Amino acid sequence: MLMPTRSALTRSLALAALVALLAGLSFPARGQARRLEGIVEGERFSRIKIAIPDAPASTGEEGAELVQTVRDDLAYSGYFDVVDPGLYRLVGTAPVGEERYEDWISIGADALVRVVPSLDGSRVDLQARLYDNASEGLLFARRYGGRSQLLRLVAHQLSDDLVRHYTGRPGVAMTLSLIHISEP
Repeated sequence: MLMPTRSALTRSLALAALVALLAGLSFPARGQARRLEGIVEGERFSRIKIAIPDAPASTGEEGAELVQTVRDDLAYSGYFDVVDPGLYRLVGTAPVGEERYEDWISIGADALVRVVPSLDGSRVDLQARLYDNASEGLLFARRYGGRSQLLRLVAHQLSDDLVRHYTGRPGVAMTLSLIHISEP
């Protein structure tokens, strides 16, 4: 009868210990909630197609900057595809509070963000509404505000709130903005 060598036995025991360790890590104890973590990637991940129409013309360059900042932030996040703003004209206008959901869907928008900034010399106030076009419903309505010098930070906060709404995780637009501001 052949006896295993000491090194073969050691390897076998190490392998058995590793398997036991991995098995213990892979299965939570009974009654313990499992938490899903990781990176969403691959073929089955699809970005949220979102439309962010221009702010009312009366808000001028500041309104345009605010909307473009939100569009850029959401595109950068990796969770969203911003629908081409050139297509928005195909939707037309609707009375305040009445959205043309089917028209937004027809240009590829799953969600719609309406922003209405109010700008006076020293202050910016922003009303933002997020709509789900498929269910034809309002998902959230928020108000933001601050000194007019903080216009882009207000836009970054809205972007982060949109990321959090859809993913449950904080967005990074404010963080990246603060890093950029603090550079020498």
